[in-house]
Amino acid sequence: MEFNVFAAVLCDKVWNTCNSAFHSGTLIEARRLPQWWNPRPGRIRVFTDAAFKNNGGGAADMVVLNNASQILRLAAQCFKADSLLEAELLALKFGVESCTVLNWTNVVFFSDNLEVVNSITSSSCPVWSLLHLSLSICDVSRMLNYSVVWIPRTLNGSAHVLASWAFKHNHSGTFAWWEVATFVTTNLLCSS
Repeated sequence: MEFNVFAAVLCDKVWNTCNSAFHSGTLIEARRLPQWWNPRPGRIRVFTDAAFKNNGGGAADMVVLNNASQILRLAAQCFKADSLLEAELLALKFGVESCTVLNWTNVVFFSDNLEVVNSITSSSCPVWSLLHLSLSICDVSRMLNYSVVWIPRTLNGSAHVLASWAFKHNHSGTFAWWEVATFVTTNLLCSS
């Protein structure tokens, strides 16, 4: 089974790289490929993202991995939001609240939204009406030794795909990896 998953992931990566090179006419340099380093032992990695439409709809999600890159939890929540910043803050809040309920400490949250990460790390918010969201995340983060880190979107693909899927199908809740659409599962396995 493990080899089959490895082979599927490898084929997907090779196929996508070849298509990108063909359609853009450029080759990807090895030094520009995304790189990953393992977090300290005992840390839980939570990747959050939000899907948002200007009609006020949104979905938050979290992809939770342990040190061995095993999926611990997939969850999504649909909601109303007035802006992308609010949707991304709600996604992070969803992740923080979920980890708090599960009594997880030493958690690293990854977000591809630099404005959200800066808001949390500076305990402020560029939009005063969203300050309460930022501060509530900051309070819990300090108490439970959570940290929030920015990553490029290319390293947050699994969370992005899960959020889009949850938003499109209006799914909220916790999921097993086999319960989500095939393209979401492929992306989860490729990213983890």
